[in-house]
Amino acid sequence: MKPNFSLEGSSRKDIEESVMDSFRDFFIFLEDQEKVTGYAEAVSWNYEENCDVGSETAPENTTPAEEFNTADVSVPGVLRWLTSQSHRPMDGDPLTICVNFDHECFNRNPKHTICFPCVAACGRDLTLPVCHMGDTEAFRKTFLLAYCKGQAFSRP
Repeated sequence: MKPNFSLEGSSRKDIEESVMDSFRDFFIFLEDQEKVTGYAEAVSWNYEENCDVGSETAPENTTPAEEFNTADVSVPGVLRWLTSQSHRPMDGDPLTICVNFDHECFNRNPKHTICFPCVAACGRDLTLPVCHMGDTEAFRKTFLLAYCKGQAFSRP
């Protein structure tokens, strides 16, 4: 991780360091727990897949059972989400993730209640909304929700 901290001595830098400490604590939590469960998300379903195109009546038993998907809540799973890679680069290129901090979300939208981390996996860039990740528990809850519900965007 390569955090882009604010100026030395500023209150923003103190908050950013606290968020990075929470990030580190989150990874330690994932390593220490035998199995961490996240939030489940519904898998999209093509209801017309089993139907004859142009048929006026649908075949019997076309109602699919609901299917849910859970994210790989582990250190490798989170790092794969952040970098879009499940392995070390073959060329020896260091796998660096730039971490940015968003302090201005309430200025942009004063009535909102939550912001989620923004991940640019191909660019290895992560932006954390520091106003919503003030302590370790808030960080864990917000990051885990964003990670589990954001899986559909990172898969081909």
